[in-house]
Amino acid sequence: MATWPQTADGQTLIYPHITPDERLKVLNEMAWDGAHSPVVRAVVAKALSTLPASPSTRAVFQRLLDAVFETVVYRPDPASDQDFYQSTTLTLRPVRGNPVSPLTGQPKGTGDCEDSSVLFAAFVWAAGAMLNRPYRGDVRWLSQPGKPQNHVAAVACDTADGCLWAETTLPGSRIGEHPYDALARLGMSERIEGQYLPT
Repeated sequence: MATWPQTADGQTLIYPHITPDERLKVLNEMAWDGAHSPVVRAVVAKALSTLPASPSTRAVFQRLLDAVFETVVYRPDPASDQDFYQSTTLTLRPVRGNPVSPLTGQPKGTGDCEDSSVLFAAFVWAAGAMLNRPYRGDVRWLSQPGKPQNHVAAVACDTADGCLWAETTLPGSRIGEHPYDALARLGMSERIEGQYLPT
């Protein structure tokens, strides 16, 4: 398991001055570590138990994406010039007042786009290990031309079938649907994570 700088809660990472490539490396390391968390593996096992025998890769990935929405409520980071990243365990930690998760029976956790993307990628890695399938989950930047910041999304990959987008902040998004297409289809406001889409 990797070790990163932490805040007083012992799990949230703060990165004020590292490059986008360095941030992406940290996020993907967090996903890999999260895949080995007993908390993550318990959620994945419960989610997979609802699938029929021998599910398709797409069905598994969609179930894992739905599991993100069933366990996490979107909450942006506090406004600042720093990015706050949190472990999968902290993202899944029950928050009093949140709706109850059908997978855990406890209040849902909270996180922003980085946190939910890391969680989904961890779910994919964990599911691959449990099902003995060649799955990998990755966190990726989505550039927004003319904008100072990027949105973070995730992809799920199977070495035989390729990779599929996963928009982890918009409940109702579909596996394989580009995040901006999900935004348009769901009729949401023209922004993700407070950052406007290119026109």
